[in-house]
Amino acid sequence: MKKTKLMMLGITTAFGGAMAGCGDEDVPPKPQDPYCSQFEYDHGDEEWECDERGSRHYGYYYIGNTAYPDTDSGKSSVKAKKGFGSGSTSTGS
Repeated sequence: MKKTKLMMLGITTAFGGAMAGCGDEDVPPKPQDPYCSQFEYDHGDEEWECDERGSRHYGYYYIGNTAYPDTDSGKSSVKAKKGFGSGSTSTGS
């Protein structure tokens, strides 16, 4: 019985150590927002979300350090900055 417990402890420790390093490597840094101090990362949308219930930004999504009330408005704002018309301008002669 003692050997079984030691073996199970070794397996649990090895598995826990392997899992501890998973998942956080490609998560961007948490946003800096004076109105929110608790964040949760949404892996599906790849965005941070304010998870502080008393905050005025509760439920807001963050792209960089900018807060958006919903994920669609944030993504459309970023696309507008990178999309058509954001390049160089020229004037006709």
